[in-house]
Amino acid sequence: MNKRVRKILGNTFLSATALCWMSCDSSSSTSPVSIPDENPTSSSDLPALSSSDHPTSSNDTESSPSTESSSDAASSSSIGKISDSKDFINIDEELSKLTPPDTTGLRGQCISEQQHCETIENYNAYFNDAWQVEVIAREKRDSILKDSATFSSYKLKCYKDLIEQAMAPVYGVSWCSNPNREKNTDETCETEGQIRIDEEYLKALQDNYSTKKRNYQRIFEDINEKAKKCESRK
Repeated sequence: MNKRVRKILGNTFLSATALCWMSCDSSSSTSPVSIPDENPTSSSDLPALSSSDHPTSSNDTESSPSTESSSDAASSSSIGKISDSKDFINIDEELSKLTPPDTTGLRGQCISEQQHCETIENYNAYFNDAWQVEVIAREKRDSILKDSATFSSYKLKCYKDLIEQAMAPVYGVSWCSNPNREKNTDETCETEGQIRIDEEYLKALQDNYSTKKRNYQRIFEDINEKAKKCESRK
């Protein structure tokens, strides 16, 4: 009797075990398969990029020109002194104020023999031109000295000594002032001691104008150079 009962219980256990195995096989066959993540988060799993693969930012491409432009702006802002921005005297402007001689209709007219001689000789040309330039330069200097409150003592003295007084020539007297010289007058003129304007006189007018421009240029350039030295020290 006992053997029979144990035999029944053994068969029951084996059946139950078989059912459990069958249940496990069925569940494993129907469960989804785990798929690896296509976007790994680990940096070690990412492929290495070459320098050409990296995108270029706008900051990287524009940083160099920006630096250069700022340095250019800094250098241009340093310009402010008279010697750097402009000359003390604008020579071209002053020369443009000179009026060339108008010789229209002059030929044959009667003028004093003294005027005729002095025009041709042009003895005091440089002295007269230097004196006229001095007047122009003094006016410009005086306008600058109105704001001399910020000038150093050196700069103030430099500007005050900028313009030298024009001196009359000391190398003799004009031939035209010689009372004993021979005078070629024209008796056809109504007034005694006069002479008619000729080609020599007309040419002298043109030559004297060119000489005046050269003298102005030379004297103004000398004054401008001295003014630059005044501006070189504050």
